[in-house]
Amino acid sequence: MAIYYPDGTNSNTGRQVQVVMATDTTYRSAGEGTSILAVQCSITPKDNNNKILVQTHFTCHGPAEDWIIKLQRSGSTIGSSDNGTVNRNGIVGGSSRGGGWEMKNHSLVYLDSPGTTSTVTYAVYPRFTGGSGTIGVNRTFSSTGGDSDGTRAVMVLTEVAV
Repeated sequence: MAIYYPDGTNSNTGRQVQVVMATDTTYRSAGEGTSILAVQCSITPKDNNNKILVQTHFTCHGPAEDWIIKLQRSGSTIGSSDNGTVNRNGIVGGSSRGGGWEMKNHSLVYLDSPGTTSTVTYAVYPRFTGGSGTIGVNRTFSSTGGDSDGTRAVMVLTEVAV
């Protein structure tokens, strides 16, 4: 369906074709060097020229160390830094420098060109990049008592006509 403008012209460009959303409340954690799934969502583009707008929000917690967050499309990392002088590339990163366990909110926005009409799955993977301890997603480190705040990861995929 085309968008009609007041001057009588029309265009499909920029039209929202479909929107899908996934949430994840599964607690996952890992030590240094291991990636963990925060959230994933699948979409089947209607046209191989269309773009997919990936939007996600999740909480990661960890000790006073760093983590890198990777975005994957059907198992391949996309959107990461192209800085060849660093050994830890990601689309975004996180750090906890308070001297103890901290929760950090992360948002990620990426406009992708999958070039297919086959189903693609987008997934977000934080990875603890150094130090001791673990990082976790989708709730705080402690699952009971006063420190049992639960969090939810969300991913929204919007197909946009071009």
